[in-house]
Amino acid sequence: MIPGADGIPADGRGPVRLLRLDVLGALTAVVCVAPTAMATHEARCALPAVVPHADAVANAARSALLLAGLTRDPSLLFDATEDFLHQRYRAAAMPETAELLRRLRQAGIAAVVSGAGPSVLALGMADAEPGPAAVDSIARETGIAWHVTPLKVDRQGATVQPGGKGVPEPGAARQGRSTNQAPGPGVLPAGGSTQGRATKPATNGPQSRECRALLWC
Repeated sequence: MIPGADGIPADGRGPVRLLRLDVLGALTAVVCVAPTAMATHEARCALPAVVPHADAVANAARSALLLAGLTRDPSLLFDATEDFLHQRYRAAAMPETAELLRRLRQAGIAAVVSGAGPSVLALGMADAEPGPAAVDSIARETGIAWHVTPLKVDRQGATVQPGGKGVPEPGAARQGRSTNQAPGPGVLPAGGSTQGRATKPATNGPQSRECRALLWC
């Protein structure tokens, strides 16, 4: 066996073992895109150089719990999305995000800061309350022009294809690949009228890149 070939790691530890876990069919994802941007490097400056060991362990445990919440038991999603490593440190730099996050979680919605922020991601179930519509309602209550957009969940996940001439790009070979839903005609950002406000959603990077990063299922 040659390390680095046929699924054998270069360190010679043996074949890679994979397990496919199907995402719950009724899982929903809603992103609240902030009306203002924050550069990722600025958000990183708010993080401490060292975090308590207990916080690091708690976040690692939440990552494992999240897998169970996404694939087996949606009642775990709220606890699984509790963060100990970055959200509270960045709250002062993005107070509107912190306030929306507080309101969503107070309502029982599994919400987190999306990436480095300032956008917010909310997970839930289409057949349970509070549902996706509650996210938009709560965002409107803040008076901030959040751009609330439901996302389609990628239910196929990553695929591995051999390279070479004539081989299509991995994205092109995926059947029924999910894409993010654009707001329907007449849908306004949360918070009401767009008069006097920028109507183009701003994120910490191109919107399409941020949204694709959310499709980790």
